[in-house]
Amino acid sequence: MARVSASLLAAGIAAAVVLPAAPAYAAAPPTPVTGLAAHPADSQVTLAWTNPADPDFAGVTVVQKEGAVAPAAVADGVTRYTGTATSTIVTGLTNGTTYSFSVFTRNTEGAYSDPATKPEVVPVPALLTKLTATVSAGLVTYGTPVTISAKLTRTDTGTAIGNQPVDFYRKQPGESAYTKIGRLVTNADGVVSHRRLSPDRNAQWYVAHPANPYVGPSQSNTVTSLVRPRLATSVSRWVVEQGVTSRVAVTVLPPHPGHAVMMQIATADGWKDFAGRRLSATSTATWDLTSFTLGKRTFRLVKAADHDNAAGVTTAFSVTVVRRTLRSGMSGNDVLTVQKRLAALHYDVGTVNGFFGYDTVHATYAFQKVQGLPRTGYVDARTYDRLFRGTSVPRLRYSHGGAWVEADLTKQVLYYVRGGAVQRILDISSGSGEVFYVEGDREVANTPTGNFSVMRKIDGWRISRLGSLWRPAYFANGGFAIHGAPSVPTYPASHGCIRITIPSMNRLYSSLTIGLPVHVYRT
Repeated sequence: MARVSASLLAAGIAAAVVLPAAPAYAAAPPTPVTGLAAHPADSQVTLAWTNPADPDFAGVTVVQKEGAVAPAAVADGVTRYTGTATSTIVTGLTNGTTYSFSVFTRNTEGAYSDPATKPEVVPVPALLTKLTATVSAGLVTYGTPVTISAKLTRTDTGTAIGNQPVDFYRKQPGESAYTKIGRLVTNADGVVSHRRLSPDRNAQWYVAHPANPYVGPSQSNTVTSLVRPRLATSVSRWVVEQGVTSRVAVTVLPPHPGHAVMMQIATADGWKDFAGRRLSATSTATWDLTSFTLGKRTFRLVKAADHDNAAGVTTAFSVTVVRRTLRSGMSGNDVLTVQKRLAALHYDVGTVNGFFGYDTVHATYAFQKVQGLPRTGYVDARTYDRLFRGTSVPRLRYSHGGAWVEADLTKQVLYYVRGGAVQRILDISSGSGEVFYVEGDREVANTPTGNFSVMRKIDGWRISRLGSLWRPAYFANGGFAIHGAPSVPTYPASHGCIRITIPSMNRLYSSLTIGLPVHVYRT
């Protein structure tokens, strides 16, 4: 018990007993770290652990020792770290040498814990690696992306190395050094690809893996991608008459103002230079082609290779010079050529004789109706172009056995079909849709639509209250017939019948047999 002052006792004052302060820390040794792990690398080892949660924790000391026996005490080796962190990198080690490590905790009184040990850690050199680069296409047209790919492997075994950074580098004409354009990470197969690269000029590429303690550096081979310019070409007329101009225009991308573009012409001896132009400030050039020589000539445009880009060449294109616009009353080999083409496409051209007569005019009307062209009845460059550039037979709406007739009131044409194939195409004039009066009765000039059949025929003129019908083939109640007429305009003009020309009716009449299906519709 503490001694009390006599003066205080004499004064009769009770005094409190003052005891010494209790120790702030327990007498037990500090708690060791947990989860100690070691990761050897090139000439170094990374150590990581978890510090204890004790309130008297003051820090750790990492001790290193050569050999497989870990340090038993702080003085039993070389101290490599002192502090409160949860990891450290021990560097300057000799690859292939065995090291052991211990981590000791200490408290604020300076006491150390039992060691947490990691014996037999051997630093190893970083893996030697190899990078192989490839390019998706060695030559592309401007605007087309390329992909640069690479594969990272071990030099000794060829095994792929994944999850490693790879840097991509590019150098283009006029650049003295490569430029880094991005970094990507290899996948599990060691492959990395930089996609959607759209260079506007020729380029050289390589990829590199930067060094780290575990995987050594490497640089790939160099790959090259050439970029040819895009030559966007337009031709104002593919078919022109003699002396009429067809304009050819080109735009070159990327822009090359002032550079030359050559038009070449195909000859029996190959391509020959025809006419050159300099690209304008907007990288465009034009040629006006005017010729009095009949026939087809084939051209292409060539942009020569330069410092920045590979050569650019357009696909071949042709301009055909025709003699003239063919009209009624003309004759000649050009008329004969048109007649043969119309007949081959099953238009009712009549006699193929080289004379542009009444039948040829109406066959031309029918072709223009089917093709949606102006219904002029003469063969101009536009009609000629459509006639000789891959024109196909119109698509039918119906399909069944035997023969039948289809009348398209929208296009104002009639198809005679046999065996599922069009045999003849004629122009027609159907009901005008207008109101008219006959013998005091109000009527509307409509041609009925639907599925009918030929009910009766008259082999000659039929004089009706609405006019004269040549060799009518009646297909619907009410007197509706397919018949010949002196007037067959290019538009709907009848009282409801389907008019065709008298010569066409003479050629078609025998095919319009009783019971023949007649399909009338609008498209």
